[in-house]
Amino acid sequence: MNTTEALGRLGGLLRFLREKVPTVSMLSIQWSVVRHPLHPVQRDFLREEAQGRPRRRRRPWEGLKLLPDLLLALGVALRSFGQVAVLRWLLRHRLREIFRQPFDLVIKSWSFGPDPPAPDQDFYFGNLQSRAKGRGFRSVLISSDVRAQAPRRFASAFVSSQTPCRIPEECLIPLGAPFRLLSDQVRSALRLLGLAFSHSDPGVRSLSLLAARESLSPYVSRMGLLFWAAEEAGRRWHPRGALTLYEGAGWEKLFFWGVKRTAPQCRTVGYQHTVLFPESLSILRPGEDLDRRTAPDLALCLGELPLQWMEPGHTRRGIPLIPFGTFRAFPDELPAPAQVQRRTVLVTPEGIRSEAEGLFSFAIQCARACPDWIFLLRSHPELPTKSVLDSIPGTWPLPGNVRLSEGGSIQKDFEEASHLLVRGSSSVLYAIANGLQPVHLEIPGEINTDPLTGLTVWRRGCSDLMGWKALLVAEESLGAQERGRQWQEACRYVKRYAMPVGEAQVRGFLEAIR
Repeated sequence: MNTTEALGRLGGLLRFLREKVPTVSMLSIQWSVVRHPLHPVQRDFLREEAQGRPRRRRRPWEGLKLLPDLLLALGVALRSFGQVAVLRWLLRHRLREIFRQPFDLVIKSWSFGPDPPAPDQDFYFGNLQSRAKGRGFRSVLISSDVRAQAPRRFASAFVSSQTPCRIPEECLIPLGAPFRLLSDQVRSALRLLGLAFSHSDPGVRSLSLLAARESLSPYVSRMGLLFWAAEEAGRRWHPRGALTLYEGAGWEKLFFWGVKRTAPQCRTVGYQHTVLFPESLSILRPGEDLDRRTAPDLALCLGELPLQWMEPGHTRRGIPLIPFGTFRAFPDELPAPAQVQRRTVLVTPEGIRSEAEGLFSFAIQCARACPDWIFLLRSHPELPTKSVLDSIPGTWPLPGNVRLSEGGSIQKDFEEASHLLVRGSSSVLYAIANGLQPVHLEIPGEINTDPLTGLTVWRRGCSDLMGWKALLVAEESLGAQERGRQWQEACRYVKRYAMPVGEAQVRGFLEAIR
């Protein structure tokens, strides 16, 4: 069985489990949908399918292994209850002001760290709140700290009853929700155990047992509460529209489902804000479970190319697509690409620890072998750079030609670099627009995660140190005219992939939910 066939089988099995166990807990499991990036559980499954490994039959007594997980889930529920109660009491006056206001649009985003963003400068949605206000739409931004390091500090700093209004996600969670989720987790685990011990398909048995344990995990105990927060948002404000990110993740489905439970007239909207990959089955084939309750009513796309790729699956489900764009800044037109003479490589992994470790490790290896090149490491906001480097054996001390990005706007890093070392990060689009040449690190035996597979020029690839050295020699011998031609073609591709969010796009979106 090849990779494509195995991926299709995995998607079918997970869809079967979601249909048999249509619960909040099941959707909260990170790997319950097939999307980018593939979860380690999914990668292991694909590897076993490709190699044709037999799976042993599970025995009923193995269900006893869930007892420690159940006790842990109970402890997390008690802690969540206490945290929600404390936050709602401490912030009760400001929350009362927010709850009294009417809102036409609810926006669900994410934050990175306890310090809130500048007003109306959300990481994903930029200044959409003020632009919506200019067109008569009142909005509230819901967010939670991905790192969950200091929830009380984050909530106190994030909440704002002034325009643009913001409310911490935890403050929308009803006090009884942690225990309702715990009950849902137990029911889900029992149903999944039944499938693990009785189903004839070895793939179903294997995935069901893994899902039974995962349904009681701390991740599910935290992420599943979003369903009740979305319900509460719909109940309190009955908005015209509810907008969140759209990568096909399970938590997005929970948000759509929760809002629809209490505000059925509300139009749920998914914002496809990042690059697409062949394994993103959950966004390329939406609404294949739970009778459309977990699919958006409308999807906003980065640009022309993503719209083309998403259109077949969404048209079948009656989900309209709108070309919308990105809030991330594109530079003014540049006359030429960045000069190779800068000899600086910007390294930008996704917010995935395994990818960050792999990219940074390879970059440090290249830095030691190429002392006349500078390697600038910039991690995703979800993963502090130093914490990633600390998890890589033999990293410290860093070579003298390895530098850590100062963070903040990535524009400064673009202005210093000539190349971008990358795997799946959407930063590659903006790097090309800024004149950088992307180099995709290919890992043998893994699914290709290059978001630029449709681009035949300008992008390069390598899989080892020897390939990197050969690539550098070839690039330094490439003439300026040919470099300029290839870069211009790559820029045309990027413009079809993503465009800036203009006033026409904002107007079209708001009219669609009016």
